[in-house]
Amino acid sequence: MSLVQSVDNLAMLPAYLAAGTAVLVLLFDLLVARPAVTVAVAALGAAGTAAGAALVGAAGERRTFCVGADCSWVWGGRAALVGAVIALLTLGVLALSGPLLRAGRTPVGEYCFLLACAMTGGVVLGAAGDLITLIVALETLTLPLYVLVGLRRGSLAGAEAAVTFFVVSVVATTVTLLGAALLYAVAGTLHL
Repeated sequence: MSLVQSVDNLAMLPAYLAAGTAVLVLLFDLLVARPAVTVAVAALGAAGTAAGAALVGAAGERRTFCVGADCSWVWGGRAALVGAVIALLTLGVLALSGPLLRAGRTPVGEYCFLLACAMTGGVVLGAAGDLITLIVALETLTLPLYVLVGLRRGSLAGAEAAVTFFVVSVVATTVTLLGAALLYAVAGTLHL
């Protein structure tokens, strides 16, 4: 018996847009090397991700990576709302970060890239249909945040905050993984 699994690329479009934003920010920072262009690419990518999330959400519920009736990716109203809110929050953070980025103590390319990576994790988080996707999305959301907290050059307080955030997050991740293992042991399935 062979299981054939297909991928619904339309359901994955918001995640593609978010991840593509991170890649484009990295490329524009490397090739163009102008902070204003890098921030503009990140802002356009966040706005595009929000629009893509809303448009795909308006098309109705879409499922992919399914085995039988259980799917690892479910893009519906909840996922569209989470994806659009995360993308709009990313856009808001970029807008509020203008003075910090113009001051020059924070590297613009790295900042925008890490913010776009965190946005990707947030978009995936809304569509998670199983525990594995949920945990990977949470980690993709939080790992760039550790670096963002400690990114400011010459700031001892930022470094201390990043280490504290990391230690607290490791404990939280451990408890989350324990909970996921217990849920799997009781329910016998990873799907939500």
